[in-house]
Amino acid sequence: MKKILFAAVVVAMGAGMVGCKKTDLENNNTTADNTTLGKRGGGGSTSTSYNGQSIMIDMNMSNKTFAISGTTTYGYDIPGSLGYFETTVSGPTLTTSGSATNTAAENQPATPSAPATDETKTIAWVNGLGSSTIPCTFLNGGTLTSTSYTKVVSLKGLNGNGNFNYTFTYTIQPKAGMASVSALTNWNVVGTSTTGLSIPVNARIAGLSGMTWSGGFKYSFGLTTFNGTEDVSRIENLAVQLVDATGTTAISTFPANHTIITESATAPLDFAYTANAGTSGNITGMLTSGDARTILNNDNFAGNNNGGSDGKSLQIANMGTTQVAVATSGNYKIRIVANVKGNSGAVDQQISVSEDIRVIANCNSVQ
Repeated sequence: MKKILFAAVVVAMGAGMVGCKKTDLENNNTTADNTTLGKRGGGGSTSTSYNGQSIMIDMNMSNKTFAISGTTTYGYDIPGSLGYFETTVSGPTLTTSGSATNTAAENQPATPSAPATDETKTIAWVNGLGSSTIPCTFLNGGTLTSTSYTKVVSLKGLNGNGNFNYTFTYTIQPKAGMASVSALTNWNVVGTSTTGLSIPVNARIAGLSGMTWSGGFKYSFGLTTFNGTEDVSRIENLAVQLVDATGTTAISTFPANHTIITESATAPLDFAYTANAGTSGNITGMLTSGDARTILNNDNFAGNNNGGSDGKSLQIANMGTTQVAVATSGNYKIRIVANVKGNSGAVDQQISVSEDIRVIANCNSVQ
């Protein structure tokens, strides 16, 4: 039997995309500096320049759970594994509390409908949390097991007194004919390493800069600056770290490279933007989220529409695949860190985003 290392990633990031804040742009008023801005095409002006910057790090980990067998690291397909399970509801069973009069059959309310199933419990079971060994069964082959949980609906009696508790049981179980699986079902090779578990990490990095100008307010997703000779990236010291579970101590650091992608007619660029790695400046209240191209096209500066004539107002950075080595079992975080140089007068900004992982030495003893 080969020794198995197993890592399960619990995503801490789950922010949903939010539409562009057109109300702020159309009203042209920021509570951060109380400066009234002119509308697009108008003649408004500002007496003082204000600026700010927000950053998004989108960690692209298509597999959230990993295992190593020999020198091969495998990634676990959780969505595929979820397709093997269903949740059935049974009950309810009834318990009561109160006086004999208040809990009598003639005082009993109508039986309620069952509450909705809890998808997070199904995901946790398939992802190997709690007492589950489901990922190991998909890895090694065998018979998928079931689990259950309950939900209680409590109602008062018809006279307003007494307690009637209806308990429903929810069973998470393999679908008919899908309980038996062969080895490496829903696992795919993500890399090889002779030194232990190696987790591949990818990411996209974007930054939204905003500033007041004589015509109002303008945005930019530019990530380059001219150093007197050529355009260079404003992202510096990019790295991926393996960090202890508390997030305080970096155990190891792996330098990462990146490539700046610029909007062009031959390769149009657009992306959904949500800041999750910090903000800086004195107008952070005006830094919005949403579709990047839409944000640029709805500020007060027509020169940056669709990235501007050179496309440099619409850029994103692709971080190259960085392998994070994990030598021993335990709970950790994977963290991406960098320094982003200020744009249009904004101060330099330290950025970081992390995800929780756990590594266990024996796939047959998932914790």
